[in-house]
Amino acid sequence: MKRQTSGALLLMILMMSSSMLYAAEPKFSIIPASDSITAFLLPSNFTETVSYQVTNQTKITRTLTMVPITGVSQTVSGSGVCSNPFTLANQESCTLTLVINASQVPSTGINGGPVVCKTKGVNDFTPDPFLCSQP
Repeated sequence: MKRQTSGALLLMILMMSSSMLYAAEPKFSIIPASDSITAFLLPSNFTETVSYQVTNQTKITRTLTMVPITGVSQTVSGSGVCSNPFTLANQESCTLTLVINASQVPSTGINGGPVVCKTKGVNDFTPDPFLCSQP
């Protein structure tokens, strides 16, 4: 009996170890644009623009949206810029351009990058918290 238990335990440990070797790949790649600084201190009367390239890494076309951030608005016009919401096919990308208005940012600041999620439905463009990615 002990031999079977230890064999099962060893198998479980091996399965856990091998699963830890492979990190889950994000469904949506979000990387800072090459010319975009994403960490800075901003005086309260200033604005700053940051950009990220968002790529759909799922196998199907997805309609995506960003989780709202207080003090941040999304620019939706321009060539290659993500609309709101935006639809990307497999491996398709757009540029998520964000304007940070320091006077509207909470006193705790903004920690972390934007969170991009698939939308809940065809006519419901709210973020679905079960399929999201962030930089």
